[in-house]
Amino acid sequence: MRLEVFNITDETTELLAQRQEFLQGAAAELQRRLTELFSAEAECFINMAVRVKSEKSLREKIIRKKLYKRYADGAEIIDHLSDLVGARVECRFIRDEAVLFQMLRRVFCAPLGEYCVQPGFEDIRLLLSAQQPQKQKNGADIYRIDGLFVYQGSPIRFELQIKSLVKVFWAEIEHKIVYKNNSYHMIDDFLVSLMQSINDNLVAIDRQLMLVYEQMNKNDSADEFMRREGAKKILARSINEVFYNKMDVSMGFTINFKQPCEILAEILYDMFVNKSADEQIDTFQMLVVTLGRISNMEFRFDESLVFEREIETPDCFSATLSQALSAMMNEDFEWNLFFRILFIVQPQDNAGDFEHFLHYLRSSLEKGLPQLPETTLETQVWEDFLAEHAQNMIRRGDISCIYPQNLEAAAAQLAKGYEQAMQVITEPAQWEKYKAHYFAQLCS
Repeated sequence: MRLEVFNITDETTELLAQRQEFLQGAAAELQRRLTELFSAEAECFINMAVRVKSEKSLREKIIRKKLYKRYADGAEIIDHLSDLVGARVECRFIRDEAVLFQMLRRVFCAPLGEYCVQPGFEDIRLLLSAQQPQKQKNGADIYRIDGLFVYQGSPIRFELQIKSLVKVFWAEIEHKIVYKNNSYHMIDDFLVSLMQSINDNLVAIDRQLMLVYEQMNKNDSADEFMRREGAKKILARSINEVFYNKMDVSMGFTINFKQPCEILAEILYDMFVNKSADEQIDTFQMLVVTLGRISNMEFRFDESLVFEREIETPDCFSATLSQALSAMMNEDFEWNLFFRILFIVQPQDNAGDFEHFLHYLRSSLEKGLPQLPETTLETQVWEDFLAEHAQNMIRRGDISCIYPQNLEAAAAQLAKGYEQAMQVITEPAQWEKYKAHYFAQLCS
């Protein structure tokens, strides 16, 4: 005869499956509403993540918490589950957790029964009377707030957690090592000490990151270059570490990809251009968060890359490279890996990311010019130089042509050739006659 605990567990998970579409809609709307709230009210807010409890997690909780003894049936369990929907608001640093909680107390100031609501908005309700932060079994502090979301007339219980970046990272480590490792308890004392040591190190990292943030936030132009280069190094190292591990798991081997990661960091940092100091910091933080999420994703390295639409090419340089690289990215492994990472990390669609890459290449090659071409003749000459360089890149075929040091050298060579030509060339016909001579110097 089957144990009753498994009957009620099956009943509960079946109800969860039946309500899945409704709950996913509620989670999406809750995420939208909370994101708007925190974005408007808290500068230290980074990201909002909302999920519906999985079937596996639900089964585990029913048995671990003995919910089958407390409630008569699956429907009652679902109705009383405090974290049927889980919401996590992420902030930069541990100190910011208290800031966000106090913000909630300030905004949700109107009582409604045992809950508090934002005046004029009663569909999101928070239980703010409990002592915060709470103590976890591992001794760490956590801001964990019970809530109620009235979605399409139906009340849905949710749990809101407030976590800094290092606490998000710590939770991932703890979940994978402790809760998914059956042998953990066999060597309990050792691992408890080890996990505590890891947590202490993360707290120290949090303090160091806070110092970095405060330094980056200074408006001292003398330190601008160091901030920029420091951010690029952090991005390059983070990209390399994330995808090195993913490559090893997916393919069983790795390749040296340090220099392509450096150009990827350069391209990503190009997103910072013309942004304020605060916007730059927020963008940098979001990139760090994105890389953190990628580390938990599963994807394959053996699939072809495709574009969702036609690539827009405003000039001959872009058109030439677009056609060639679109083919090479699915023929050459290094090009494929480079663009695969770029498309995953960048926020646009694949086509948009590719167009941004082409724009970045052109901008990099124009850095050697004292000033951009102004006249019709100057523009023609420069465009021809760029188009010839694109052909040279294609003939070379190797990804090393976009390495930072090689792009810098190419920019200097193109600028030198262009300036020499413009000292002699005075009309289009003359340029057509002699341009092969100047192009030959580019290949020498």
